[in-house]
Amino acid sequence: MIAAILKRAGQNRSLQTILVGVIAAAMIAGLCFSQDTSARSSDSTQLVANLRSNDPHTRVGAFEQIRSNAQMVQDPKVQSALFDLLDLETHEGNDRVREGERRRAEHEEGNPESSDDDAMYMNDLLETVESFVKWHDPHEICLLAKAGAGLDSPDERESAVRAQVALPCLQQLSKSNLFMDRLKAVGTSVALLARAKSSLDSTTVEAMRQMVILALHDQRVEVKWEAVDSLERGGRSDMIPALKELAESSPGPDATKDDIAVRRNAAKAISAIQQREGQK
Repeated sequence: MIAAILKRAGQNRSLQTILVGVIAAAMIAGLCFSQDTSARSSDSTQLVANLRSNDPHTRVGAFEQIRSNAQMVQDPKVQSALFDLLDLETHEGNDRVREGERRRAEHEEGNPESSDDDAMYMNDLLETVESFVKWHDPHEICLLAKAGAGLDSPDERESAVRAQVALPCLQQLSKSNLFMDRLKAVGTSVALLARAKSSLDSTTVEAMRQMVILALHDQRVEVKWEAVDSLERGGRSDMIPALKELAESSPGPDATKDDIAVRRNAAKAISAIQQREGQK
């Protein structure tokens, strides 16, 4: 092809010289592009491997490099690795919670440390994964739920679809022996119910209602707090009877200040729902 181009230039040596220069430059550019693409592929492969490192600092460093490269984030292999990273970080976070629970039960000093940087990192990771998640994929939406991400959408019908997809995972979390899982399940369920409104089928609505009621009777006050606070923000009138039951129940002789306060807040949640729905 190059020879044909030069032949068409005929005897015009000036034109031939220009064409040779242009063709050579194009070939060099092509070679550089090929090398650059190969280098990016190599970098991507290494970063994906680093996302699965046992060293948390290595994982964070790899994630930050990937997050700053929009093209790399669109790579399906990178996206799969980021989901694996989210799953890993969620499990390690849960392990820290369990260790804290063990120390609390055995009256040991100190707890596994967490920092604002850890929270920011998880928020950044969730935002990145949410940018490409397939919202109707049960596995992907469950990984988000386990990490504590919000699953609701501004669109009512889309929220209803997501609620149906996420329901089995949320039910599993609501029965977990880890209180943080139960806390996440109730907050997510109330938000989905609030967003989906009348677009959600009655079977899913009732299943989610039962999860919320279960949380209002949870043995851990933290889960009750989340249920009450979520209902105050977005609860519906069908949850008022369960809130009344909590508000009017006796806290018992071993009740803490938080146990008493959560009952007081249940009454506030009832008022908020009635005001929101125009009830007296």
